[in-house]
Amino acid sequence: PLRLWQMNLKDKNTLDKAQSVAMKFINYRLRSEQELRVRLLKDFDEPIIKSTISKMYELKFLDDTRFAKSFTESRINSKPKSMSYIKKELSKKGISKENIDLATKNIDDHKTCHELAAKKSKSLSQLPWVKFQQKMLGYLIRRGFNYSIANSATKKVWEEIQSDF
Repeated sequence: PLRLWQMNLKDKNTLDKAQSVAMKFINYRLRSEQELRVRLLKDFDEPIIKSTISKMYELKFLDDTRFAKSFTESRINSKPKSMSYIKKELSKKGISKENIDLATKNIDDHKTCHELAAKKSKSLSQLPWVKFQQKMLGYLIRRGFNYSIANSATKKVWEEIQSDF
């Protein structure tokens, strides 16, 4: 990272601008280091980016562990996906394997899949079994659940629907 005493006035202004862009970007929602780096690469050179990222860590605005946990909780609560799907998303965002494992260790794919299937079943409950199964399996598999888990949840939810009638 560049040190302030090594910079001329133009560099200091550029660094201030980069830090301002970074803070606005992070304040919108938590970001990973890689997301911030990609955003800053649009307008700034590598030495400025390194200094800016260091400053964001120093100010505790940037924390990949916190980001991974927050992202995982958000995914489970608002747009449920399987553990493997979430792991792939975090990996694409540049999160380390250790942080990914830490953030996803409490995910129960069977429970999440069943909850998602139960919610979706309300819109599919009038369909015959074959159509219900086809649509439900497609829905669950698109959210990253493997066939075995998706099929089990589909059968379980179908049985619950049938017992309600």
